[in-house]
Amino acid sequence: MGSIYTTHQLIKKGNIMKVMNSLKSWKTRGKVKLVRRGKRVYVINTDGKNPRLKARQGKKK
Repeated sequence: MGSIYTTHQLIKKGNIMKVMNSLKSWKTRGKVKLVRRGKRVYVINTDGKNPRLKARQGKKK
């Protein structure tokens, strides 16, 4: 099913996750942690100062 949120609402909430080919440059941005969930690799922020700093490696669906 589709999402009930529009793109603008997701941007206001800060729930944006970037989709990158390589996470090499994102590893150097502050206190981040590389997490593997299933077959995907995620970069998430651990200090709580910038909760929007999150990315996923892989191609867009």
